[in-house]
Amino acid sequence: MTKAQLAALGRVATQERFSSMRGAMCPRTLPDIASRFIRRGSRTVRVHGACIAAYERFWNALSAAVKLSY
Repeated sequence: MTKAQLAALGRVATQERFSSMRGAMCPRTLPDIASRFIRRGSRTVRVHGACIAAYERFWNALSAAVKLSY
């Protein structure tokens, strides 16, 4: 990733308050669906489902930056 991409992700992380974000087990999410996690520095946030909007925005920005496909 370029320095500009890293800086942009840093801004998104700050905007979405990643440093104080809590993980979650979202209601109505099947238990056999894997959780996703984002690790930034020493902080890791795991979410099982899609119930945290700020996490989803950061996940989408990160996915776009690294061209994630699944």
